[in-house]
Amino acid sequence: MQNKLFLAALKVYGAVWTAAQPLLRKNKRLAEGWTERLVGPGWFGPELTSPGNAQADIWLHGASAGECRLVENILRELAAMDDFHPRLLLTACTRQGIDVLRQAAGNAKDALTTTVRYFPLDAPEAMNRAFDQAQPRLIVLLETELWPGLLYCAAQRDIPVLVLNARMTPGSARGYALAPKSFAKHIAPRKVLAVSEQDAARFEKIFGPDSTEIGTMLNIKFDSITAQTATGSLREHLPDMPDSPIVVLGSTRKEEEHAVARTVELLRKKMPRARMVVAPRHMHRTKKQYDRLAGPAVAPILASTLAPNEHIRPGSIVVWDRFGELNELYGLAQAVFVGGSLAPLGGQNILEPMAQGVAPCVGPSLFNFEWTGPEIFSMNLARRVANPEELALVLSESAAHPENREEVRKRFDAYLSGKRGGTRQAIEAMRAFLQP
Repeated sequence: MQNKLFLAALKVYGAVWTAAQPLLRKNKRLAEGWTERLVGPGWFGPELTSPGNAQADIWLHGASAGECRLVENILRELAAMDDFHPRLLLTACTRQGIDVLRQAAGNAKDALTTTVRYFPLDAPEAMNRAFDQAQPRLIVLLETELWPGLLYCAAQRDIPVLVLNARMTPGSARGYALAPKSFAKHIAPRKVLAVSEQDAARFEKIFGPDSTEIGTMLNIKFDSITAQTATGSLREHLPDMPDSPIVVLGSTRKEEEHAVARTVELLRKKMPRARMVVAPRHMHRTKKQYDRLAGPAVAPILASTLAPNEHIRPGSIVVWDRFGELNELYGLAQAVFVGGSLAPLGGQNILEPMAQGVAPCVGPSLFNFEWTGPEIFSMNLARRVANPEELALVLSESAAHPENREEVRKRFDAYLSGKRGGTRQAIEAMRAFLQP
């Protein structure tokens, strides 16, 4: 009976995907790569091997740019190895993720065979077509990518699923817990390696020790934290000006756009000559953020409109709509806020500015970064604020009296001690599944 209930639920799930396709097709983010998401002929490649011969040893999936940066680390490590070069299918859900994967695949092209594709719609029919074409031996999911259609197709074909760098927020765990317990066994991954004991416990409540082997690993993100020197282009736009500090509000999200606009308004009053850079997390939100910042006395600038050698003048507000430059912006800033934290969204990557020698401000919501530990605050590597008013005050103080970058980097290096090595752990876990 339980098996019949699950199959009925899966049928409804697939029907919802089919019915929703006309609406999904109109979504700007999903419209890109739409044909690939439907998995038509030639999705994986123009030719198919005979049934049973793997086209891809590993199907490695990261949702968006953040997860795909982890893939970038894995590919870099694989390319340097002498004895393990699996054929890889790399997928992502977003254009930004695809861009990261393509660049990483290009960097490793001399050592690895890779195919980059948009992740299919999770309808079981589309997933079955993807499995037919790619014929993977192992599915590797990063962080919290638990797609029922994918997991069920893998289980039906007895293809192991490995979840690496696994995270699960308390809210996500409560959502998954709403499904009947009997359903979990039909889609359970073979193994989960979580980034903390708390995350591992949440996965165990859903899948249980009988269905899934659950353990912990070092977070791959610690391996990918490196300082990036600002290029000549960015330094041309934002040269050093002692009386005009640079304040970066990075990875801001839709739900906090109003709070960001309020912060900028307050900062303009406290520091009228400061150069303020607002860098939305998602590029499709730049226009909305620009509109919130614009007013009778304010004319923001879009970074994409800057001439090659144009200096951003004191007192300017810039909406940064150029992807992939946020780390470099952190490296130029005297004060930084990391978004996704003023609204209850769990925060964005708070470690990146620390690597650049800047201790950032963050809002109260950081549940996505429980794994960083409380020491980021006890070691004065970040400062927590409650609202736009407090954020503007702390940013203005930091910009007026910036801490020495080398001192911040020294504390950050001490913090990182013993935390690196997750990439190698991930690769060894993958290798174990592919050994005869």
